Amino acid sequence: MKIYGSWVLLVLLFVLSPLYAQEDIVFEGMIDDTSPTASFSVELNEGDVIGVYAVPVDGDLDPTVEIREPDGDIGAYNDNATPDTVNATVFYTATESGRYTVIVGRYTFEPTSGSFLLTIEFLEEEPQPSVADWRGASDGDRYVLSGSPRTYETEHFIIHYTLSGDDATTDRYAEIVGQVFEYAWQLQIEELGWPPPPPDYGRGGDDRYDVYIGNVLGRYGSALAYASPDADLAGDNPFTEAVEQVAAPSHIVIENGFTEIDESTLDMLYTTAAHEFNHAVQFNFDFMEPHTWYFEATAVWIETISNRISDDAWEYSDNNLSYNEVCFGTVSEDPSGSLIYGDWLFLQSLVDRYGADIIQTLWQEIGEYDGFNALSKALERYGDNVPDALERYRLQNLLGDYKIETAFVNTLTLTDRIRQTGVIHAQTGVQELGANYYDVRLPRGLYRVNFESEDGLHLWAVGILGDVAELINLEQGGVIDTDAYDFNYLVVFNPNYDNNVDSCRSALYTITISQVDGEGIQRTAPSDTLSAEKFQPVR
Repeated sequence: MKIYGSWVLLVLLFVLSPLYAQEDIVFEGMIDDTSPTASFSVELNEGDVIGVYAVPVDGDLDPTVEIREPDGDIGAYNDNATPDTVNATVFYTATESGRYTVIVGRYTFEPTSGSFLLTIEFLEEEPQPSVADWRGASDGDRYVLSGSPRTYETEHFIIHYTLSGDDATTDRYAEIVGQVFEYAWQLQIEELGWPPPPPDYGRGGDDRYDVYIGNVLGRYGSALAYASPDADLAGDNPFTEAVEQVAAPSHIVIENGFTEIDESTLDMLYTTAAHEFNHAVQFNFDFMEPHTWYFEATAVWIETISNRISDDAWEYSDNNLSYNEVCFGTVSEDPSGSLIYGDWLFLQSLVDRYGADIIQTLWQEIGEYDGFNALSKALERYGDNVPDALERYRLQNLLGDYKIETAFVNTLTLTDRIRQTGVIHAQTGVQELGANYYDVRLPRGLYRVNFESEDGLHLWAVGILGDVAELINLEQGGVIDTDAYDFNYLVVFNPNYDNNVDSCRSALYTITISQVDGEGIQRTAPSDTLSAEKFQPVR
């Protein structure tokens, strides 16, 4: 569980003279592309107070410090201790006895390298920092425009731009950017009720949100915009009831290359603004959440409820439907490079069942818990759990049963078609929270299906008749009637998962199908139904 405090990630701007409970612990290390982080263990008793200081020794290293609690949750984080230094400092009070891990890293968005000195100091009490000294701080790692800076101001935003150099744009374009971001604010803050981003204490001019117009495509390739947290100001967001540990103000940089604004360009700008501003809203809760699928899935879901959206969301979901056997939430196992964006469809599955408030509920839990623990806590509020929610999602994908206005195009990839009885051995199996789909094309009649698997996999039969789909939980085996439906499918689901979504393991299974002869044999009864009004036969 994360520790809450008031801006505990900022260091006091005066010298402390604490009494020591133990002798200081000093480590040396190196951060570079080969070793981007260095970890150190320290045993703490409940109530121990420590100050942790990472100071660069050589190179251009901009270090970060993170404290991981015994259960792996983030206890504290800092990038820059003060506005005029790259030294990282955190103060922390242990909530339980055990082994804690101190991780030294580097500022994420502009990788640096060099050696460092890490000191862990035992204190009598945790200092109570003030954020007042951060007002008027330097712009730190903010985007530097190529020419003389200009601004266009709206109620909630300051748009920073220039008329010369690589970042050059026009006054009119700056006004349009202000317009689309005000729309994003209206939708997400005013209508959906999300808390506004925390203040940045005067960076960029005042506490309004800063958007920079720059040559993003020229510098970063395919990206049209990005949101960057001001990690050195991380701490509590005063606009929420909870007291967050790693909420962070941020800024956005958006592409400058749109000289002619037509309807298509406007749609793209509205979509991009909605997506990136949602990242700013997410940073309200936890900008360091290790499961990156939360960030991108939520931002794409926000696109879909905007009045002006592009086809991005469906393009992303196409990949998820094509690679449904891959473990949910993964980045390293992703063959398409965009599965975490397409995971928005899972969030839509939750919204269909529980309403849109569940998304903000989820992010409130992300502010306190990491990984799937946050999703589990959010679902507990609704009497649900992670495997059941993902299982419904995998079945929903077969049927296209989503409460969305735009047409659902089913690009789901089949594992195989079953045209004869016999034994089916899964060649590669199915990863955690993933699914395999089989189109059953057997002659009409009764068939016994036996199922053997590793790790307790689930087997479902789905029978579709008209606009209704019946879901049949076959467990380790059962009887299906292909004559009762227009379409028949078998779905294998892996309910296992852990928080390491980048180390996915496949579970194997065997399905044995035999025709049933004789009277008195009943098919296995359905356990649930879903709408098949939007069903499209899987090709």
